[in-house]
Amino acid sequence: MESASVVLAGKGYNPEYGILDRMKEKLLHDGFDPEESETYFRGGSVSWMMLGDISAEPYHTGKAVDTRKKLLAMAEDILAERNYLADLGKGEIHVPFPGARGIKFVLKGNNKERGLRHLIGNYGIPAGIILFAGNELFTGGNDNMIRNIADVTLLSVSRGETPGKNVVTGHFEFDGKYFSEVDANLQWMNWAGFRMKQGYPWDAVIHTLRLHGTSVLKNRMMFIKENKGSRELLVKKPSHKNIEVIYFDKGGTLSHRVPLADNGRSQIEEIMDRVGVKGSLDEFSATLDKRNKDYKKWSVENWAEPPEEVIWTRFMLPDFPVEIVRYHAKDLVLLYSHSKGLRQFKPEAKEVIMELSHRGYRMGAITNTVSSVLVPGELDDAGIADYMETLVMSSVTGIRKPDPRLFLLATRLMGIDPYKCAYIGDQVDRDAEGPKRSGFGLGVIIRGKKATFVLEKLDSIQKPDLVVASLKDLLSVFK
Repeated sequence: MESASVVLAGKGYNPEYGILDRMKEKLLHDGFDPEESETYFRGGSVSWMMLGDISAEPYHTGKAVDTRKKLLAMAEDILAERNYLADLGKGEIHVPFPGARGIKFVLKGNNKERGLRHLIGNYGIPAGIILFAGNELFTGGNDNMIRNIADVTLLSVSRGETPGKNVVTGHFEFDGKYFSEVDANLQWMNWAGFRMKQGYPWDAVIHTLRLHGTSVLKNRMMFIKENKGSRELLVKKPSHKNIEVIYFDKGGTLSHRVPLADNGRSQIEEIMDRVGVKGSLDEFSATLDKRNKDYKKWSVENWAEPPEEVIWTRFMLPDFPVEIVRYHAKDLVLLYSHSKGLRQFKPEAKEVIMELSHRGYRMGAITNTVSSVLVPGELDDAGIADYMETLVMSSVTGIRKPDPRLFLLATRLMGIDPYKCAYIGDQVDRDAEGPKRSGFGLGVIIRGKKATFVLEKLDSIQKPDLVVASLKDLLSVFK
């Protein structure tokens, strides 16, 4: 402090009476107590909270709004008088954001956009996997500049955000209480942390948040509310082979595909636009189908599932610029998948899963999928995600069913012995074989309308322990 005072005095400033002192006098003149104000030094900036409280409410009164406008104008006039304090260092000081509460004095060029670009450029962090939570994502707010960085997901946790690309409304009402700012941010971070603990890759967390917004968080909060303490009160009777954990396949078991009205032509057009394809849509679509068939053959033979960017640069679009295909790979997977129809959960799926949970069974999902984000988003959208303690996907592990490593990974994540687990699927070549190879206590196949297998002709490794006609039949098995 003594050294700073010497420098200030040498430049013609009064070390004992600065800008904030003058602003406090104005605050007192307008009927506020300047002793309640607080000052925060943040490295490249100084924030002055004229009312001390970090919450926004006290600043919304008419009197406070009027005084704050006067103080902002006063700060800018003083800084202009002194040439923005340029003679005190390498940069100038300004007040770049009107904001909503504090008055922030910032070193020019030192802002959140600069900091985030530094992370992206210096540490190689892709912008598409960055989640920025802020409370001033509106015109004039000090978080708003992050919009200048393409692909970053912006989570607004306060009212009044300006809508825009990748902006997710993160403030919400639940059970009669309004969540915003710190309270909302805490709920979102808890949700994201839990999803990752379940096995969601981070890009799936981002995708789900973007796609479904506050509905996924409200589903989670409702699940916690409805199930609080219920599991501890359950005294579950041993069921079939003393099973404690039930794992589900997703596609074909919990959900079915519903064709689109245009048979997916709009999705194929979007793929062509993303990668710059010229020519016939039908010919391009046929090429994709042929390459996808070749990829599936390779994948099934090798029990392997590489990441989206590998599938699309090596198998699906090897004759297009690698960087363009890699950049759009996750979206290309979704578009191509949706071109074959949208996955809808069976009407009874949530009812059955909720009932099994109420009976004391723990649950998870093990699924083959070429997308790291599709299944997580679908589970959240259906309100089923919170019943699944873990989610193991071939697209994340690199291996696919029936490889036993996929099933054993799921048991390790839930800390359960395989013989206490059951697996529910619809395809004998992977959903019956995989559990058998893994030592599961029970393998159940739901025989759909399109099933072609003849039970008596199956090899023993692909013969399920039990065949049922529908999901609801599981309630007669796991009592």
